[in-house]
Amino acid sequence: MRIYVAGLAAYNAGHLHGVWIDATLELDEIQAQVSAMLAASPVESAEEYAIHDFESFDGYRLGEYEGLENAHEIACFIEEYPEFGGALLAHFNDLECGFHAIRPPSPLSSGQAFQGHLATCSTAIRPGSRSAATQGWHC
Repeated sequence: MRIYVAGLAAYNAGHLHGVWIDATLELDEIQAQVSAMLAASPVESAEEYAIHDFESFDGYRLGEYEGLENAHEIACFIEEYPEFGGALLAHFNDLECGFHAIRPPSPLSSGQAFQGHLATCSTAIRPGSRSAATQGWHC
């Protein structure tokens, strides 16, 4: 899974300047590649960037300002669950709900955090069900 990170100063000045990065790399390596891209910008003092494209996120659409850490976590989730990770995240549009769909939090161990989370996740998928994609339940 790759993301195309573009320098915004260059983009706003009419230059296409960016780099394709493997989003499953360690976060510090991703940041290093972004920093190197910004340092090589055709526009001086480039500091801001955005994710302008992505590939292989299997149905999940990254936002332009998703953030490197979030893009990395989403890519790692999809890599860990390649059969359904992208579709699950596309359904929930939320990484935390995606994780809880696979491993619902325990109301006993999570306390108030679990109760608060119930309001944000509409459905979850039963792990191991024969038709997990169509079997909803509240997390």
